[in-house]
Amino acid sequence: MKRYLSLLIAALLFLFLAACGAKDAWQEKYDLGMHYLNDGNYEDAVIAFTAAIEIDEKRPEGYEGRGRAYVLSGETAENLEAAKSDFEKALELDPTYVDAWLDLADIYIRQ
Repeated sequence: MKRYLSLLIAALLFLFLAACGAKDAWQEKYDLGMHYLNDGNYEDAVIAFTAAIEIDEKRPEGYEGRGRAYVLSGETAENLEAAKSDFEKALELDPTYVDAWLDLADIYIRQ
């Protein structure tokens, strides 16, 4: 019985540490995307935000950041449509995300 309890505690600890590692990895990629975005390196920002989205697809911030990078990459129809899709996904995940609403309005103005 004591052995099973030890195994259960070890498994729970492993799951907790794995979850913390995923959060740290997401934050690292998101922060890298913001760094690239602020430096005007929009292609690398898209790559970093995409990596953050792949780590945790339920975080609207990654979609909003990637959408901004698409817009700032140039006002082509393709970039604006990709940005619009990302902003809509961010709002699907969090309908109260004000920045995503403002970004989406900006897309409609640009189109």
